[in-house]
Amino acid sequence: MKTVAIAFLLLFTIYQTASTQSLKTKIVGQVVDQVTTQPLIGAEVFVLVDSIVLGSVTDLDGRFALEQVPVGRHTVYARYLGFEDLARNNVLVTTGVAKELVLPMTESIAALQGVEVVAKKDRSETVNASALVSTRSFSVEEASRFAGSFNDPARMAQSFAGVVNGDDENNEIIIRGNSPRGILWRLEGLEIPNPNHYRSGEGGSGGAISMITDQVLANSDFFTGAFPGEYGNALSGVFDLRFRNGSTDERKISLQAGVLGLQVGAEGPIGRDKNASYLINYRYSTVTILEAIGINFTDENEITPVFQDLSFKLNFPGKGGNRWTVYGLGGRSIAGSDPVRDSTQWNQFDDKVHYDETYTTGILGVSNNTIFKNQKTSLHTVASVNYQADLYEDYIIQQDYSDQLWEDSEFSYLDFRLASNLSHKFSSAFSLKTGIKLNQLGYSVLQTDWLEDTENEYETVLDDEGSALFTQVYAQALLRPSEKLTINGGLHAGYFSLNGQTLFEPRLSMQYQLTARSSLQAGMGLHSRLEPVSLYLAKDKLDDGTLVQRNKDLGLTKALHLVAGYEFLPTADWRIKIEGYYQSLTDVPVFDDGSFRISSLNFSSGFTNVQLINQGLGRNYGGEATVEKFLSNGTFFLLTTSIFESQYQISEDQPWLDTRYNLNYLFNALGGKEWNIGKEKNNLFSVNGRIIYHGGPRIIPVNFDQSQAEGRTVRDTDSGYSTQFDPFFRIDLSAAYRKNKEKLSWQISLDLQNALNRQNVLSAFYSLRRNAYQEFYQLPLLPVLNYRIEF
Repeated sequence: MKTVAIAFLLLFTIYQTASTQSLKTKIVGQVVDQVTTQPLIGAEVFVLVDSIVLGSVTDLDGRFALEQVPVGRHTVYARYLGFEDLARNNVLVTTGVAKELVLPMTESIAALQGVEVVAKKDRSETVNASALVSTRSFSVEEASRFAGSFNDPARMAQSFAGVVNGDDENNEIIIRGNSPRGILWRLEGLEIPNPNHYRSGEGGSGGAISMITDQVLANSDFFTGAFPGEYGNALSGVFDLRFRNGSTDERKISLQAGVLGLQVGAEGPIGRDKNASYLINYRYSTVTILEAIGINFTDENEITPVFQDLSFKLNFPGKGGNRWTVYGLGGRSIAGSDPVRDSTQWNQFDDKVHYDETYTTGILGVSNNTIFKNQKTSLHTVASVNYQADLYEDYIIQQDYSDQLWEDSEFSYLDFRLASNLSHKFSSAFSLKTGIKLNQLGYSVLQTDWLEDTENEYETVLDDEGSALFTQVYAQALLRPSEKLTINGGLHAGYFSLNGQTLFEPRLSMQYQLTARSSLQAGMGLHSRLEPVSLYLAKDKLDDGTLVQRNKDLGLTKALHLVAGYEFLPTADWRIKIEGYYQSLTDVPVFDDGSFRISSLNFSSGFTNVQLINQGLGRNYGGEATVEKFLSNGTFFLLTTSIFESQYQISEDQPWLDTRYNLNYLFNALGGKEWNIGKEKNNLFSVNGRIIYHGGPRIIPVNFDQSQAEGRTVRDTDSGYSTQFDPFFRIDLSAAYRKNKEKLSWQISLDLQNALNRQNVLSAFYSLRRNAYQEFYQLPLLPVLNYRIEF
């Protein structure tokens, strides 16, 4: 606590710092058609500074430059004949880096009819024009401002309606009661492996630390249901991420040091063509360095975690909106534990497990965007090679303190992915987008387990290599029959060669503008997601010793999403949104042998070699409310409330049971205040906070008598996840100070996760040493201090 107090005192002292020089910089960027990405030539772009207009007109490539813009927050306006006016609010301008923007504009039906267009200031507008329901756009600046987010898009999303984290130690998220396994990660338009360090396991979507930092991220979309037709292989949610382009104005360097890592970034124009640019960022774990000099963050029985990652993007624009890009993301992380070799200190089975893990991820992609001469048609093609490998070994410490190999797994996947889509805008009221995705999924999987309770021998449950083709096609039409009504209809279909599974998924969503400030939304769609390849290939031994792959022909879980919502914008700075939903899940893989019952709806990660059959059911339903004040006059806040149920059935003749993720209710409140300080108001000081309150985690009840008799934790699977702990409550706080100088800017920030150091229960088990039921808790107070300089 002394360290935290000193850090806050430092921030408060810096807050008193004064500046005597008025500092100015520039805003540069490009204005494009939102549907075709065609550059808009001659568009007006301007900001208002004390009633003075600082303006620019876009050139033949749609680019603009606003000179002599004072540091601080500004609204950037764009106007173009025949298009709806655009207002990008709260653009943070600092020294050291020129602000670069891409401003997508929507062609106006009303303008063609001679009706005056009023500037839109809806800060909730999404990046994807087809996203009409259950979607939230987020920016890099928001990710850095939300307390407890650690500049991580997944942790930031936990503040949105219907979204919650299952464990403080990682960023895995639960959406509307669904398993975290149902999330699709996309980067630059293609599916990617889980982009997190210390991944949560096979099929898991989260980890401890994101490989994608705010230094490289552009504005992106997050979906929580009823996705448009272009999104496939997603059951519960979609992160549609994009890397920003590097600066085309000048070369920039950024350095950052903090508890989580040391980071260096660089960007700037390439060669003589200043429209081409590069962006690169590298990070290395600080914990390793600090422990090398004697500052310890891990327990004595834990191996010091090590991670590093690299991300980059090269952008080569051509004439008329044509462009090539090359992008990449790579990361490697190592973790493990070496328990105390004293059996009197062991409370549960995990206390005597010695393990080592290594995670490796590599993504390399190239994309091309071509605008046809008619300026109404565009072709976007992207190809990537993705590599992911997880190596894991664990040993059980015996009574003589020797190591017995318990599990040895080597999973590696090499995927080649290609996606191409053709968009054509027939008119301002109708556009069509069709596409194909080819995914060559290569795999090499090996796992050996020790069968102590039966044969006392090793069994190979996985040993396979090869590849499978997953083909997806889609079409979606965006129709605006009137100024008030927008309809997006589509179809997504696919085929998985490994087991011959097909999918056919219709999608439909609409938005009706009741008034200039209120609208109704509705959506429906059928969705599904492949299981981890290892689950299809897992082997089980028959009585005669023959090995079989029981789940090779397992079908896909299907989820029908129904959504309806209402949105009201009382002013340009406020948004109120209410949304209700119902999800019906069918063909759920389950196992039931009379004494042991499981449903894949409760899996967070991993695989099994028991035979699953597609006879399970599930249902998620609830309501969500959001009240949001966008940042204005230095203040913002976001309030979200969700009430929901998440249940499953092993089969139609079995009772409905609570899923692992049925928290019942969820409340988030976050907000912040920032002040321009110094004599010329060049510097920025901010404080932010977040409150999270929801129903406690659920577990399958511990059968104490049977656990006592067998000397291990035994659970009662017949009652599902009926044990629910006390409500979860956590407060996160953050403070930051940014100093702008003539040629550079720097920022110091402090994030406190679980600022009150509250003990929230995570799970429970039977303790053999204590012969008692014992609970264990989520993370205590976690302070994260960062310093960043940009020049």
